[in-house]
Formats: sequence, structure tokens, C-alpha cells
Amino acid sequence: MQLTKKIPLFIMLLLLSVSSFSQWDSKYDLDGNEIVDLSDFSQLALHWLETPYLEMPAVFGLDKNEAENVILNAGLRIGSLSEQHSLSFPDGTVISQYPLAGRTVSSGEAVALTVSTRDQNRVSGMSWVYISDPNFTGYMSKYETTNQQYCDFLNDAYIAGKVEIIEEQVFAAGGNYSGKIYYDMSDSNAQIDFSSGYFYVQTRNGFNMADHPVTKVSWYGAKAFCNFYGFSLPTLGQWEGTADYDGTFDFGCGEIIDHSRANYARKNPLGLSHYPYTTPAGHYPAHGYGLCDMAGNAWEWTLTSCADDKRIAAGGGWFSYDGKSCSAANTYCDSPENTISDTGFRAVKQQ
Repeated sequence: MQLTKKIPLFIMLLLLSVSSFSQWDSKYDLDGNEIVDLSDFSQLALHWLETPYLEMPAVFGLDKNEAENVILNAGLRIGSLSEQHSLSFPDGTVISQYPLAGRTVSSGEAVALTVSTRDQNRVSGMSWVYISDPNFTGYMSKYETTNQQYCDFLNDAYIAGKVEIIEEQVFAAGGNYSGKIYYDMSDSNAQIDFSSGYFYVQTRNGFNMADHPVTKVSWYGAKAFCNFYGFSLPTLGQWEGTADYDGTFDFGCGEIIDHSRANYARKNPLGLSHYPYTTPAGHYPAHGYGLCDMAGNAWEWTLTSCADDKRIAAGGGWFSYDGKSCSAANTYCDSPENTISDTGFRAVKQQ
């Protein structure tokens, strides 16, 4: 247990308790007597001493699936997953881990992995979070798909001859979705434009919109992005199961929602001059399984259909009238060809 390493913290807690007699805070009042004293901090210290600690195993150089098994068997959790282009390692090899191997960590701590990819055309900046939920086991994107990521897709697809531009709108140039609209650049709320054979992300009010969630994207456009890179859209069941975490979350940002947790009700926290009033990825804290913007910012297309072959979007967006509209259970149905200024998506992938 390495008790000697814990004694200094125990002493620090005791000293802190002495200075806290006159500064009552309910979160530190563990015995409920409205006094923060040695009794409260002794309870805290005992609980801390009982926490099991272990040494972080080394997973560098292992295949991703093998590394995940090592992490889970050690009593730890799989945290975020990111990819980095590398020609020095086979695809799917762990090239970085955090915490580092050999560190002393608490049981159940999340381990973040970076794995190699040799595919230079893989979408950049994707950060994945491992989800182990009764409704979904696999990886879900930590953030909503950004303007830059979707812009990269459009450039890749354009070079491959898979999309075409007609009157400032991007359409599928063939395949199952031939003739279906993917993205609407003609709308003033669009954040992506095209010039000299290249798609690019706009700058607005001095803000680079690259890391804001893509909107004005149809369901077909969201699905095409996922298909192109080997991802998928989540089903509604997968999305809701992840958003409500362990069943205690009414919103994707916790048991409550307010403007410190989510972007909704046209709050416009960045002071943008016109729609969309989105915020960049990571502007608000992660919640639940470690995902951002599961409530507000942008509604998210799901794989699930509803009446009249429409598709379901979930989670609420920056335009949503109030917090209730952003609840984990609230959805809306729309045509898969509609492009809306507060609707985007996030991706999932299997292990």
C-alpha cells in the first residue's frame, strides 16, 4: 500500500482542518455537524488510505486490442483514444500512453492511448472515448465532428470524385446516395466554403471556426463522412445510453443543465455577430463517460429512422429554446436531406 507515501498528505489534511474551523463548507462537512474539523478530515484521510493503488502497466508497442485487455485486467479503465500518422509502427500499435508506465495510480483510473496509423487520409484530430454501457460498447468521438474535420472529408471526397458542387451545394456524385445533398454552402450560416478547387473553413468575428461543430450538414452528409473513414453514426439507443451515463443523468451534461455546462437558448457565449452561435470543441467540460457537448451546441444525427423515412437527431443545440429541449430523452425527426444550422453529428466505431 506504500503507506509512507501517504502520511505527508494525511498530515497536510490535519493542518488544513485546523485552519478550516471557521470556514464551513457543506462538501467538507462529512459528519454533518456544520463544523469542518479534525473529525471530518480524519474520515477523509481514512477513506483515502483505503483506496487501492497499483502500478501502471506498460502497453507501449502493443496492438490496441491487446493493450485494452492489459488495461482492463489490471483494474483500470480505457480512456480516450487518438490516432497519429506513423510509418515506424504497424497500424493500430500503441505509441503513447497516459499515465506513463510505472506510475502509481488508483484502481479504476482511465488510461489514454495514442495508436499509430499509416493512412495519411485518415481524418485528423479525432479523439475517441471508450464506452462500456449496456446500450453500447465501443468508441464514441469525444467531441462533435468539427468544421475542419468535415472540410477535410469534403476535400478527400472531392479528389476521389465522390462529391460534386452544384449551385454552392455539395452532392454525392455516385454510390448509394447519388444526387443527395451533403452540405449547403449557399446558406449564410455555413462555415465551409469552396474556392480554387479547395474546401476551406471560414473565419468569423476573428474566430477560426475550424474547431466548432459542423452544421448545415444533412444526414446523408454525416453518414457519408462516417462511411468514408470506417466509422458509423450511433443509433438512438447507443446515443441515449451514453448520454444518460449510468441512468442518473437527465442531460448529457449531468443531472442538471445550465450555461456553465452547455451551449443552448441562443446564449452566444462568444459574442458572434450572426448564426450559428456555436462554441468550439472542449469549451465546456466533459461529463459522464468523458464526452463533451452531449447536451446543446449542435443536435446530433443518429442512425435511427422514424416515420416517413425521416431520421432522428438528439441532444439539443445552441438554438434550443430552453434546457429541457436538451434533455437526453428529447429528440426530433427530420428529412435526411435537410441541412440545419444547429444540427451536426458525432461518430462511433467498434473496438
